[in-house]
Amino acid sequence: MLEKELQSRTPMGVIGILQETGSLPMQYHPHKLSGKFEGLWECHIKSDWLLIWQQNDTELVLIMTDTGTHADLF
Repeated sequence: MLEKELQSRTPMGVIGILQETGSLPMQYHPHKLSGKFEGLWECHIKSDWLLIWQQNDTELVLIMTDTGTHADLF
């Protein structure tokens, strides 16, 4: 189980969860962004490692836009 948890804390692990379920568990703090990032979603892969993506809620279309720290992205 530990190995699966470690794999899910990588960008590909998080993307895999999104592909399988269309959403992320709350442990990743998924939320919609606003302002110039309106329409995009963000989650925390780790405490200061973020993934930003666009998601169409009517069908599973994921467009990964960026990954990095808060300082890198904002």
